[in-house]
Amino acid sequence: MTLRRCIAVAAGRLAGTLSRRLGRGGGTALPGLVALSLDPGILPHLARQIPQGAVLITGTNGKTTTSRMLAEALRAGAYAPLQNRTGSNLLRGITAAFLARTSLRGRLKVVDRSVGVFEVDEAVLPLAIPLVQPRVVLITNLFRDQLDRYGEVDTVRSLWQKAVASLPEHTTVVLNADDPAVASLGDFAQGPVLYFGIEDHRTGSPVLDHAADSLYCLRCGRPYEYTAVLYSHLGHYRCPQCGKGRPRPQVSAGRIAFQSFERTQYEMDTPQGRTAVSLNLGGLYNVYNALGAASAAVALGLPLSVIREALARFTPAFGRMERLDLEGRRVCLILVKNPTGFNQVLRTLGQGLRPHTILMVLNDQIADGQDISWVWDVDFEELRGPVEKVLERPVGEALDGPPQELGRGIGEAHELPLHPLHELERGVGEARERPVGEALDGPPSELGRGVGEAHERPAGEAPERPLHDPGRRVGEAHELPLHPLHELERGVGEARERPVGEALDGPPHELGRGVGEAHERPVGEAPDGPPHELGRGVGEAHELPLHPLHEHPLLMVSGSRAEDLALRLKYAGLAVPQNSVERDLDRALDLALKATPVGETLCILPTYTAMLVMQRLLARRGHLPHYWEEE
Repeated sequence: MTLRRCIAVAAGRLAGTLSRRLGRGGGTALPGLVALSLDPGILPHLARQIPQGAVLITGTNGKTTTSRMLAEALRAGAYAPLQNRTGSNLLRGITAAFLARTSLRGRLKVVDRSVGVFEVDEAVLPLAIPLVQPRVVLITNLFRDQLDRYGEVDTVRSLWQKAVASLPEHTTVVLNADDPAVASLGDFAQGPVLYFGIEDHRTGSPVLDHAADSLYCLRCGRPYEYTAVLYSHLGHYRCPQCGKGRPRPQVSAGRIAFQSFERTQYEMDTPQGRTAVSLNLGGLYNVYNALGAASAAVALGLPLSVIREALARFTPAFGRMERLDLEGRRVCLILVKNPTGFNQVLRTLGQGLRPHTILMVLNDQIADGQDISWVWDVDFEELRGPVEKVLERPVGEALDGPPQELGRGIGEAHELPLHPLHELERGVGEARERPVGEALDGPPSELGRGVGEAHERPAGEAPERPLHDPGRRVGEAHELPLHPLHELERGVGEARERPVGEALDGPPHELGRGVGEAHERPVGEAPDGPPHELGRGVGEAHELPLHPLHEHPLLMVSGSRAEDLALRLKYAGLAVPQNSVERDLDRALDLALKATPVGETLCILPTYTAMLVMQRLLARRGHLPHYWEEE
């Protein structure tokens, strides 16, 4: 042990202590930054001291939950996991996790059954592999995320390909078989490859999401053909030209039943046999997280019974579907940071949570991604529900009308997955006989008028003020012709005399009712048809009827880009009251709690830095320990 290394350890640990005592942070990254600046070789020195080796876990979504699930399984198997459990996943965060268990002499305080479990940032994996020399590498999925930082998914995948190819023969690679970009990495591994995936077709959709990323064969460039789509581009795929397709998973889930927002059951097949799993989390993406953790546990030699018991008692980390009780209100916090993850959260909210209020928080700091254009790929329209009246036919039954009807329910079959913006050139219900993009007969100022045409001036007549006013604020009345989705606040043919954004006569939860829907019952009263039929996934793999999200939760927005998010929601046909747009998260939390009646549920959907701010707010108010104090 050199003097330089001793100084690096001491300085790093001191930096962490000062950071916590001065209230500047949890000391989850600064100690590693200080130590690495003084001794760049300290991380491999400490990693070599882990008796049972280490597991590196990366991917766009699910890293924190998957690593915690694996650590829980290791503890159940009498192992002692060493983690960067706060989610600090750059090299400095991993080093800081080591320093917390290191003596001033540079010796790691571990036992014979200690195993490292480290989540790793997608771009850091190639750097971490030679330093940590992992025993197992697990890759969960690959979606678009922080384009200003990572670039396109192809860029990230190329980095991973080189990293996997550099692994020695004794390292096991665990890959998601249902993600074409991830599964293809198995072709470059020199050692064992273990695939996981979902075999239950009933949980999927007949078409790809419009925000899907990996659509083309990496070998020949032809589009994949899917026999089942689970979500985004995850599913059962095959290239029709070269035959390259989904590998058969050794660890898989079948007979999935979403029993509630916080409970899922499924059967899991492994090389050790089949077992029934009960998970205290909802959402198909959490089934994938559990499969990834179980696969890594299998690679480490854990018994199937231990894995099953660990998954059954797993509780989520902060911001990953964590549930709290605040002032008599049920509060659920779910991290959202990219289109695919956000879309899955919106669909999971239909599994019985029934939130009264949803507070969405959008920040644009470096850790969030400073380009927030991704919110336009989130399917917020699913919060609105179908444009038509409550459907009385079985879910998935063919529609009588054309497939391009606006505002379909969640999971309802489309022959072509149309984005609402495809409808910009016509009013709702207008017969469109010309090809998309063909010049309109009328003047351009008439584009986007709704059915009923409540405009009193002749078509093409100049408005009273200029059409374009870039300085307008969100919610301010526009003379600019309206997108048809703005017309969702009224019935077909209703003459709308108030300016866009003006307060509605009815209560806010009336916003987003279907066009043409006749509301003869009081708001909130059960419709004639079964409301739980709305929002079901195709194939009906759910034993619990899903809650229709269009029962109008109150929407509130916050964060440094709150106005941008409110604008996006407006274009989704979802009005956010002007007094519900609050940049300051502390005040926004108070407003959201006040707006949510006692006994009801408030769902908070923050981006990454907003989640950290929320954690500090709740800790300051005494509702939570600081994240570095959690057990």
